[in-house]
Amino acid sequence: MGSGSPVILKLQFGTDRVADFPVAAITDEIFGELDSAMVRARLLEGTDEANLQLGSQLYPESAVYAAVGCSEEVFSNLRRAAFAIVDRLARCGEGKYEALVVVAPPKPHSVKREEPTTFTEKVCAQCGKHSAPAQSYCPGCGCALPAATSHAATISLILSKSGKQQVRQLVDVEQALDEALPWVMQGYVARIMDQDGVLKLTQALSNGQLATEYPLVAWK
Repeated sequence: MGSGSPVILKLQFGTDRVADFPVAAITDEIFGELDSAMVRARLLEGTDEANLQLGSQLYPESAVYAAVGCSEEVFSNLRRAAFAIVDRLARCGEGKYEALVVVAPPKPHSVKREEPTTFTEKVCAQCGKHSAPAQSYCPGCGCALPAATSHAATISLILSKSGKQQVRQLVDVEQALDEALPWVMQGYVARIMDQDGVLKLTQALSNGQLATEYPLVAWK
C-alpha cells in the first residue's frame, strides 16, 4: 500500500448525524485497533468538512477501517479518507466502492500532454451530462441538447495497460471519471491529473471490484 501511514476505510452512510456510530477495526499482525472515540471524531471531521463544502448531507452510520500504527498521521489519513468518500459520492452519485485506500504520495513524474488543449462538446442543461458534438439528444435523460461549446482542457486522463499509455484531455474530474470507467473495466489503470501535473486519483480493478486511490494532499 505504499510508505507512510496508510489506512483503508469503508463507510455506510445515512442522512442523520450520529456521534456514536459503530466502528470496527480489521486487525492482524500488520493492522492494529485504534481508540474508537478518536476514530469517530476524525471521521466526522472529514465528513463534516466535505458536507459543508459540497452542500451534501452524508453522515457515517458505521465504519470499518484498517490502519498501520497509531500516529497522528494515521488519524489525519482517516479524516482525509472520510472527506474523499463524501466528495466522490456527492459529485458522482452512488459509489460502488469496496473501500477507499489512502496512500503516501507517488514520486513526481512527468506526463507528456497530447493535443488538443481545447475541445468541443455539448452539455445537457437538464442533467449536466457531457456529450459529443454530434449528439442531438442526451444519452442520460433524453433531453434535446443545446449547441456545442468549446472548453479549455484542465484535466488529463492517463490510461495505461501492458506498458502502453494514452492521454486524454478533459474539462473536469467528473468527466474524466465517466470516461475512465469503461477503460478500467477492461483492465486499464486510470490516473487523473490536473493541469499542473498533480495526481488527483488512480482507479483500477482489484479482485474484480473498482478501487480508487487518493494520494495524500495538504489540507488548507
